Amino acid sequence: MVRLNGSLDREALQAAIGDVVARHESLRTVFPDTGGTPRQHILSAEEATPVMSVTDIAADRLADAMAERA
Repeated sequence: MVRLNGSLDREALQAAIGDVVARHESLRTVFPDTGGTPRQHILSAEEATPVMSVTDIAADRLADAMAERA
């Protein structure tokens, strides 16, 4: 969760997050349990890049909204 002020270029932010995920295998690594044995699997950047959602929240509701999402 990030608090931003001012105008937001959603496409630029999504691209920046995608670049970071693409550059760092550790952010794309999962350990699925296959037959009771976990194994390392590195996802592609496309699979691992989170989908960003943006929610406008009034300043007086920010603390409650953060608590709800935590």
